[in-house]
Amino acid sequence: MPGGADRSYGIEVGRLAGLPVPVLARARAVLRLLEGGHLVGALPASPDDQLTLFAPALHPVLERLKAIDPDGLTPRQALSALAELRDLL
Repeated sequence: MPGGADRSYGIEVGRLAGLPVPVLARARAVLRLLEGGHLVGALPASPDDQLTLFAPALHPVLERLKAIDPDGLTPRQALSALAELRDLL
């Protein structure tokens, strides 16, 4: 039929094709923003924002936690690391 569709079916096609759940969830969130008239590009983008198809993206707090060697921290460094993690949230 001529004309546009009444909604987007791409996410459902992606689900049927086996795309990972986090990718589909992000697509749904972006679609809600677009349908609500919000600009998706309003937030600054970085290369880390790109989702991979098969590996889940780590939250910045998890990445920072993985980099910390708790046995090598002084009490002051541990408090500083905790404050940094809180700020990342």
